[in-house]
Amino acid sequence: ENYSKGKNVEEPMSKDNIPIPDLPSNFIWMQVGAGSKMRNLLGYAMKAFKNEKAIVWSGSGAAISKTISCAEIMKRNNRQIHQITKICYRKVEEYWEPQLEDLDRLVVEREVPTIHILLSKDSLNTAELGYQAPGSFDAFWKSKEGTSDKRKRSGNSKRNTKSNLSPEEFAALGLRTSQKHSSSKPKQNTERTVYVDVPESSKENAEVTNS
Repeated sequence: ENYSKGKNVEEPMSKDNIPIPDLPSNFIWMQVGAGSKMRNLLGYAMKAFKNEKAIVWSGSGAAISKTISCAEIMKRNNRQIHQITKICYRKVEEYWEPQLEDLDRLVVEREVPTIHILLSKDSLNTAELGYQAPGSFDAFWKSKEGTSDKRKRSGNSKRNTKSNLSPEEFAALGLRTSQKHSSSKPKQNTERTVYVDVPESSKENAEVTNS
């Protein structure tokens, strides 16, 4: 309550801080931010990677998932590609400014996880921790596609399921079928019967006339 959030000072990322051994002398370095658009990143990386042999994707904090997605999309478009992935931490200093004169400024140090993904057209050290051979991404994409196919098939099977029970068996189980049955109530007679009292004299005259 007595402090307000101030500025953040993040440890700058440089090529010397990338924890991947034996990096090539020339490579494309893509630094991904939380607000970066994947379309813009991949559009530039795809064009630049045609003339280069290596590219490094780096991201920290909320940008880690976007960094991994960009690398996986590039691997799908470039089948024969080697990969080394390393995870480290960046230091971030948060400054909190006091609102009272008797208080001192506070500095909070945090460590934010960071990922670096090296993609290379040339072969890399297979014994290095985090190495992935070309084609290793196929299992990831197939599992994703297989999961979606299973969901579609399971959904169709549920919709197309039909019962083999007869209406009598449904009735024995206390269930109702979807067939439309006629109403059990008897139809009401719409014709109305009118009773008229005829005098006796009229009846006698009618008999005489009919005779």
